[in-house]
Amino acid sequence: MELITKQVGDTEVQVIPEGDYICETHDDRPWFRFWPPRVTRRMDYPRVPLFNIVEVSAMRYPGKDVIIYYGFRIKYSELWDSIIRLSAFLYNLGIDRGGDRVAIYMLNTPPHWVISFFGILRANAIAVPINPLVAPDVLEYILKETGAKAVITLTQLLPRLLSVKDKVPSLKYVIAGRYRDYLPEKPELKLPQLMLTDPEVPQGVINWRDAMAFNGNPPTVKVTYEDLAAIPYTSGTTGIPKGVMHSHGTMWASTLNAAVWYNIAPSGIVLTVLPIFHVTGLVHSVLVPLYAGSTMVLMTTWDRETASTPLRNMG
Repeated sequence: MELITKQVGDTEVQVIPEGDYICETHDDRPWFRFWPPRVTRRMDYPRVPLFNIVEVSAMRYPGKDVIIYYGFRIKYSELWDSIIRLSAFLYNLGIDRGGDRVAIYMLNTPPHWVISFFGILRANAIAVPINPLVAPDVLEYILKETGAKAVITLTQLLPRLLSVKDKVPSLKYVIAGRYRDYLPEKPELKLPQLMLTDPEVPQGVINWRDAMAFNGNPPTVKVTYEDLAAIPYTSGTTGIPKGVMHSHGTMWASTLNAAVWYNIAPSGIVLTVLPIFHVTGLVHSVLVPLYAGSTMVLMTTWDRETASTPLRNMG
């Protein structure tokens, strides 16, 4: 396909002739003219469930730090063990394949969040990430539309969640954790002000620590790469938020594409500050480093001075 030169203001640019956008072969795509020289033009994607990302990395790097959270460190083997425990706990509650949806409603508290996401998938269920800043009516709408059977959250967000719980007929279980579940006695970084408010888990709500102490057997893996994995919601800028249906396979594709494009390596250290309830933060700041066997330095909220500290200390 030949490009033509076109004058745009004072600049000459090369463009595709009008009506000449049909690609006869895979390599006959116009963007390949500007493709980085050492990046593959074709991808083959794994045909396994998405939680295989953590399972394999835990076998490869069991004693390596996967998450560093204000000084608290979690190894790959510990992360996978926690995922298995949560999947077994959810299965024991009656959550299994058949379309059961479990919502994740929390800020970037990555140990809780990452364990929840993969624990839900390993339980053969579907994860529903929810923006922790949504108004109660939007929260109610998302829980109703997805038919969420359970919600995993933090005690700090319980008042808003419990205000709508009785309006969602499908919602049977609420599991709540606390920031201090994964904080060292003396944090290495300055904690955001919002993390200083850390209520106890009230009666009638399942304590996250009980899920992490559960020793039952996880369910048999029933999901495949073709099954639905997650339903993240759009921001709702031009209307009500809309659920986006992602299979294990589509999330594998996004992850592998980004990993290859970034040329990430197991020795990489990723500063994870993007909201991970959003697919951009989830894929690029969580799934990609997990796939590569890298280490994530995670922050609940962005702070420039705090962020510069781990970068200086870890190179």
